[in-house]
Order: sequence, then structure tokens, then C-alpha cells
Amino acid sequence: MDYILTAKESGLEETAAFWERMVDALVYVLYFEPEAGQAGTQIREILSALPPLPGQNKTAFLQELTDKYKSNAQLDSALTKLYAQEEAKTVEAAVMK
Repeated sequence: MDYILTAKESGLEETAAFWERMVDALVYVLYFEPEAGQAGTQIREILSALPPLPGQNKTAFLQELTDKYKSNAQLDSALTKLYAQEEAKTVEAAVMK
């Protein structure tokens, strides 16, 4: 949540949206664990290594970290598989209404 709050406080809406999507993915993994399968395991493993925000230079640190995770091919592949699940599609469709 610190990532999202820091991004919003800094006016980094795209960065905030990225981390909100990561939180959403973790929620899907928790609620639909059997269906999430290997994709869920990969997402949990990758995101469990997130460091805390430093006391100084939070915005620069967060932007650098966001770029790193956005370009993580393994995370991207796992997210694509997760969001292709019917359960995730159903929730996403309901949220968009």
C-alpha cells in the first residue's frame, strides 16, 4: 500500500495503477488459488521480494522499482495467464460496470 500511496502523493497515476493491479492480482490468487495455479505461485514469489520504501528519495526509488517490475517477463507472463482465467475476467467485468 505504501507504493500506491507514495505514487498518488507524487502524482504518478500510472505507477499507482500498476501497483493497484499487483494488489488485485494477489487478491485473485488468494481467492481463486486452485484456478490460479502456477501463475499464482509465480506472482506470489515475485512480489514477495518487494523491498520497503526507503526513508528518502521514495519517488525515484519507486519509479525505478516500477520500471524493473513492469519489464519482468516472468511476471508479465504470469499476470497474462491469471487474467485469462474466467474468474478474473468475471471480476474485472463487474468492476468495469
